[in-house]
Amino acid sequence: MSSLSLKPTLSELGARIKELSEELERLLKENDVEAPTLAADSPANISKFTPDIFTTKQLLQDTMNDLSIISQGPSESVFNYAHNVRLLHLLSLCTHSLNQIPIPRLQDERPTDSYKGASRRCSS
Repeated sequence: MSSLSLKPTLSELGARIKELSEELERLLKENDVEAPTLAADSPANISKFTPDIFTTKQLLQDTMNDLSIISQGPSESVFNYAHNVRLLHLLSLCTHSLNQIPIPRLQDERPTDSYKGASRRCSS
């Protein structure tokens, strides 16, 4: 596997991704592991991790992230990162807030009770 400089070009990153993808496919095949695909019947995860599979998979992911950042450009990639982090933070706050809302429970509700009777008990 070749290494990249600290100033890789888009085409260098693309070539590295191709190289790492082929290496990962080779390692999966050597270890009798079915490679995940986008098909509905694809395995949900890689069933057997060897140190080489793990390392190659991580290098591939890092290189794909680098390509994404460089293809967006510095300011857009920082904006998108900050936007995603802020969105995740807001979602976590909303989830926490929703968990704090008290929901009344009908302790003695029976299937034969009418809706009107249940509504009277909830409003009292």
